[in-house]
Amino acid sequence: MSPVSLPETSRALYELDTDFDRRIGLHLVDEQRITEYGLVVGQEVFDPSRHNVAQIDPASMEDGPNSQLAVNRLMPFNRLVMNIMVDATEQPPVPDFLAPLVQAKRNLMVEIAEALRGSMYMGDRARVNVLGSAIDFSPIPMANHFPVAAGSAELYEQLARISREGSLSVLISDFERLNPSLLPPGLIGIKVNHPLELKLPADSGKIPFGGTKESRTYVPKQLAKTNAELAMRHQTIVDNLVASGVMPVSVVFDPKVSDNFDVVQTDSRLAVAVRRLESGNF
Repeated sequence: MSPVSLPETSRALYELDTDFDRRIGLHLVDEQRITEYGLVVGQEVFDPSRHNVAQIDPASMEDGPNSQLAVNRLMPFNRLVMNIMVDATEQPPVPDFLAPLVQAKRNLMVEIAEALRGSMYMGDRARVNVLGSAIDFSPIPMANHFPVAAGSAELYEQLARISREGSLSVLISDFERLNPSLLPPGLIGIKVNHPLELKLPADSGKIPFGGTKESRTYVPKQLAKTNAELAMRHQTIVDNLVASGVMPVSVVFDPKVSDNFDVVQTDSRLAVAVRRLESGNF
């Protein structure tokens, strides 16, 4: 299946300014020089001691022998390199009936990673990095794999190292077992959830939540308390990400739509995150 399209995100990535602190961008640098590719900002007289004949602008030869040969002066493009990091660390055991929930989140993480990779403009590069070795995680073609354990020092070391090597980094996770204060600042954090992690429906039996708790969803007061706890847990993670310099984007699995998530809403939120990250306005 082809990755979904994220046109707003693509535009936001392309429009990133060269003054952004890690050289990402529109992919223009301040220095003007003669290059093969870039934005034409002027011309200069052809000088065989400095220029190659192949650099001559054909339009400058239109007057024949009397032509003053010229070469284009261009502002060359910078290459945008985006690191896409996917949390594939092992999760604590769950009851069999909750296994599809975990798998749905895993699959959605892969789908979002592929969509982000497809949002890059020609000449730019996306590097997909899978951190962890969960057996229920679908393989991602052409991805780098790091078999690190959840919560380990090695996990945070790899996150920091990968982030330093790229222009822009995105981490896809549910962030349930990650310590936001140990994450490298300047990330976009895509928080993936199943609807049942955010709100339990009424009259759906006894459902475990929070690792050690159980909710009787047929008891209205208990259901209301449970859903308040779930909402607070989600918001606490989001707030902690922001406090740690991570720009959060929430994506919820939705089995009722063909792509399993709201693509238009996610695209819009990602584009906003890219622009806010550039401006430092979280």
